Amino acid sequence: MHTDHTNKTDSFSKFTEKEMILSDRDKDKAYMLTSLITHKVKYKQKDLFRDRQKYMYQELFEEMIENNVDYEENNAYFTGEWAYAFENVDLIEALESLSYRQQEILWLLFVEMKSQVEVAQKFQVSPAYISKTKKICYSHIYSFLEKNRGD
Repeated sequence: MHTDHTNKTDSFSKFTEKEMILSDRDKDKAYMLTSLITHKVKYKQKDLFRDRQKYMYQELFEEMIENNVDYEENNAYFTGEWAYAFENVDLIEALESLSYRQQEILWLLFVEMKSQVEVAQKFQVSPAYISKTKKICYSHIYSFLEKNRGD
């Protein structure tokens, strides 16, 4: 048993003692592979950062809506009059720039505090459709607010 260990050590010594010679083609391949991995990692970091930002903006938007809702008026049916429920003028303008249906969905979700399932049943669509519409609205409102912030 002791001899096997010595043989393995000798084999490893011989391997490390040999000089590894790479051809120019192998060097180019190694460089390209390293470059590819580096770029892949860099872009993955950017994707993760972008996803984290979207999540943060979504939370911020939800918090902004929750903080601006006048809960005493939340029994009102949707009239398209966001001023009854919100105080933030920029947010009201952003909401009014949405389609009527998008506004109604957000109204039901945030002012009347309906669940996505309840809203989906009202419109006879899937809860996934409501979720997707809500995300589209978030994106549109965020873009609208960003554009107006620059003015």
